Amino acid sequence: AWKSAVASRHMYQMEHRIQMTDGSFRWHLSRAIPIPDANSEIVWYGTATDIDDQKRVEEALREHQIELEFLNTRLRR
Repeated sequence: AWKSAVASRHMYQMEHRIQMTDGSFRWHLSRAIPIPDANSEIVWYGTATDIDDQKRVEEALREHQIELEFLNTRLRR
């Protein structure tokens, strides 16, 4: 994804896990945008945002959704 963004000079965005200093892994959203400088050279500006808590909540919601669908099916029977 990074090579493609650099080649096309388009925004880069990827969700990925980063290993922390304590050995654990946390989900991050990395983004970078290309900005031409005064000499028309591309300079990349980016961020890496910790989204691990959000990913965990999304997973818990998916699991609850599956459980609710199962229970709803049982109730209909």
